[in-house]
Amino acid sequence: MKSTYKQQIIIVGAGPAGLMAAFSAAQAGASVLILEKMKRPGLKLLASGGGRCNLTNVLPQQEFMKAFGRNGRFMRDALNSFSRDDLLEWMRAQKVDVDCVDGFYYFPAAARSSVVLEAMVQVCQENGVKFRLGEKVEKLVATKEAIQGVQVAGGKVIYGKAVILACGGKSYSKLGGSSIGYQLAEQAGHKIIMPVPGMVGLKTIERWPSCCTGISLDKVRISIDIKKYRKQYFEGALVFTQDGISGPAVVDISANVNELLLEEESVPVNVSFFPEKKEDEISGMLKKLLEENPRKKLSNIISLIFPAALAAALCDYAGDLAGVTGAGGIKAAGLPGKVFKSLNNILLSCPLWVNANQGFEKAMVTRGGADLKGIYPKTMESRLKQHLYFAGEVVNLDGPCGGYNLQWAFSSGYLAGQSAALEASQ
Repeated sequence: MKSTYKQQIIIVGAGPAGLMAAFSAAQAGASVLILEKMKRPGLKLLASGGGRCNLTNVLPQQEFMKAFGRNGRFMRDALNSFSRDDLLEWMRAQKVDVDCVDGFYYFPAAARSSVVLEAMVQVCQENGVKFRLGEKVEKLVATKEAIQGVQVAGGKVIYGKAVILACGGKSYSKLGGSSIGYQLAEQAGHKIIMPVPGMVGLKTIERWPSCCTGISLDKVRISIDIKKYRKQYFEGALVFTQDGISGPAVVDISANVNELLLEEESVPVNVSFFPEKKEDEISGMLKKLLEENPRKKLSNIISLIFPAALAAALCDYAGDLAGVTGAGGIKAAGLPGKVFKSLNNILLSCPLWVNANQGFEKAMVTRGGADLKGIYPKTMESRLKQHLYFAGEVVNLDGPCGGYNLQWAFSSGYLAGQSAALEASQ
């Protein structure tokens, strides 16, 4: 069965990239139809930033792109078309006040993602964008050279002059994340880089972190203990979980770790508990604590600088690595030198082995997706099929937490919508 309802531009996905693409295309004069498989638009947007929606940050464009790694240069044209300043101005034009309260991250002043989503849906509707929610796209309709439309569940075909894939990645599966975008891209001949969870908690072989579940540290430094990665590290908060570690510093490095887990059974990481201190400073701090408390048990002494459960776990871990059982119960005056050295090393750089992650259902972004080599960065159009465009997380481009991925979604969506509308008008 074929549909006679012909929209100029069809957008698959009603997340931030899809909504911005719809607005951009409609503003450029195109008629636009958004197809979204969920019953509501923007569910992942509502969950972003812990429900507060970290829109972007203050970094200059060059540094912003660098945070995305070797693929960051691909973003240049999208960021030029819709920059951070453009985004902030656009939000204010939609009556969404934006604050940079900490000098780096931009959030809506209301501290609620819902105000951003409501504004985006409203401005799309005001510009004539049509929404069909609960509509699952199953196939692209195409000739050898070009895309003509999409087929939805039930076999119905909807034709359009251009199709924009803005259906995201596999992250947050309960909120609509899936592999459909990759399947559609593959139908058009695009190579898919193996998706792995990004911005997700990591599971460790060591069991002691489970004894510290819920304990958080404000600032640590974490790195992958492999030569190629040792100069690359992330700093931020760390949270111990029932099966490993999480928190901003951990989720920022998680995609790199998960890529390695495709080939390795486990990946070594190091956690620096005092990233601002040098080795001799940590050693001096530890010696002073022991000298001042000679009759106290080691775990009680370390609890002066860490929560008690974490102090006990670290002391016992240090003992295990030194071959001394129950090190946390040894008094400072009788502490073996090898335990001191082991504990000193742990405080400087605590070794852990990661063997799994919390999965796509808890991942905030996806690493992987449509290979950037198959997409024109100046337009976001496919190099393989005419009239097919990409926006947002569906492509192989992801950044750390802190407004990076939402800015990319908005910028790539804006450019894709603008480009598709221009093509549709010709």
